[in-house]
Amino acid sequence: MSLATWSGWPDWSVILETIERLLSDAGSDNCRILQANIWLASMADFIEMNEVCDASVYPANPPARACAQSKLATPDLAVEIIAVAAT
Repeated sequence: MSLATWSGWPDWSVILETIERLLSDAGSDNCRILQANIWLASMADFIEMNEVCDASVYPANPPARACAQSKLATPDLAVEIIAVAAT
């Protein structure tokens, strides 16, 4: 699957870049993420999001994840994430 084919990819890519920057600033990285809580505007996106996450974001050592559908901060958002990482 191409990341660009998932409708949530624009939001997802901005979130991942932000998480990577914050982790780097704290002296950590994606390999040290312990937990990720993911909220989707539509659970119809779950399978694609999960495939993208497993294949591209955490292929070797995925963190504990929870995913739920939620009304997000603005109607144009497809996904929101909270990540907890070790330093």
